[in-house]
Amino acid sequence: MNEMIQAIGENLARDGYHYDPCFGSNNLSLAQKRDMFVAFASKFGDMYLSENKSVIQTNPQPTAPSSMPFDRNAQIGWHNDFSTKNVRPRISMSWIVNQDPHGPMKGGWRLASARDVITVIRNMDDGVELLARLGQPIFPFGYLERGAVNHFPILEKADGDQMRFYGRALREGAQLDTLRIIAKPELLEIVQIVEEAADMVGYIKPAPQGALMVVDNTRSLHDRLPQTVEGKQPLRTALLSFVV
Repeated sequence: MNEMIQAIGENLARDGYHYDPCFGSNNLSLAQKRDMFVAFASKFGDMYLSENKSVIQTNPQPTAPSSMPFDRNAQIGWHNDFSTKNVRPRISMSWIVNQDPHGPMKGGWRLASARDVITVIRNMDDGVELLARLGQPIFPFGYLERGAVNHFPILEKADGDQMRFYGRALREGAQLDTLRIIAKPELLEIVQIVEEAADMVGYIKPAPQGALMVVDNTRSLHDRLPQTVEGKQPLRTALLSFVV
C-alpha cells in the first residue's frame, strides 16, 4: 500500500493526475468498498466534506438536477472540483464500483495536466499577455441555481502550474455577475481558449469496473464523458471522495 501511495504522489506531482484501471477488490460488498475507500483516501489527508458525506455515491438518473452533474447524462466539461469555493480540496478521487452497462468508455474520464494546458496557452501569439490576464482575480465563478458569484483568478500566478477552472461555473457566473470586472465576451472567449487548450493535451481513460482516478485539484483538469442514466440494468456507480 505504501508503494501505491508513493506512486500516486509521484504521478500527481508530475502530471497532476493518477489513473489505475484496476483498483481494489470486486469481491467486497458496497459497504465494505465504502469503508475501504475512506481508509484509502485518509492516507492522503483529512476529508474535505463532513463525516457523513466523506464518500459520495453517484446515482445516474434522467431527472438529476444541474447541481449534481455527476448524476446527469451530459458530459460535465473540463473542470476542477469545488471551483466556486474559497477553500477547495487538494485531492479528488473517483472509484468505479459498477461500470456503465454500455461499456467503460461511457462515463470515461478525460484528464489534462494544468502545466500542459498553460504551455499551450503560453505558446499562442499573445500567450504571455493572456496568462497575465488569467492571473487576475476578476473571473466570476457561480451557479444560476445559487444566485451568487465569487471572483478568483484562473491561474494562481502566470508562471505557475495551478488553475481554478470550470467552464459551466464561469459561463453561469457571467450571467450572474453584477460587478462586471471583466466583459462577458472576453470572459467567454477565455473560457473557450482554456477548454480548447485542454482538448489538445488531454487524454481519455476508460472507466471499467474497479478503475480509480485521483487528481490534484489545482494541477489538473478532468471531465466525465456522457453516461447512461436510464434502463433496467445497473448503471455506472462511482464512489467520490475529497481530501484537504
